[in-house]
Amino acid sequence: MNARDVSDLIKRSTVAVIQRPANPTAQRPFKIIGSGFCVHSAGIVLTCNHVFESFLKDQHYKSVLERVSEGVHVPTPISVFSVLFNGGADGSKVFMHETVPAEVGIVNTFDIAAFKIRKHPQFPDGFPALPLAEYSDLHEMMDVATCG
Repeated sequence: MNARDVSDLIKRSTVAVIQRPANPTAQRPFKIIGSGFCVHSAGIVLTCNHVFESFLKDQHYKSVLERVSEGVHVPTPISVFSVLFNGGADGSKVFMHETVPAEVGIVNTFDIAAFKIRKHPQFPDGFPALPLAEYSDLHEMMDVATCG
């Protein structure tokens, strides 16, 4: 895969994690809380746990983490959020495809959260996803890049 193909795949697989205000306006229909990237065509999105934390009611967050670490399934009140995939552009008009998480998981010891998002008609064959490297192929002094 050449550099342009890699860049295009990153752009298609990167999502904006958004929250819609109670009273959206045309100028501000949503607020971007963070970013993430899709790692599986079935709709597995990784983001930072601190992004997910912002959707939980603050006073509830610590008790949820304690119960989850004990292996307890905890239904948790969260504010509504969704993810936007880049749908391309036509001149100055940008198209986005919105979908919502069906499930959320967190890793307590790292700043990682994973969302399983619901299917979207724009992606009938699966979501665009970045392949993950095999851990054994990674080593010190490798070139890396970040985005989001």
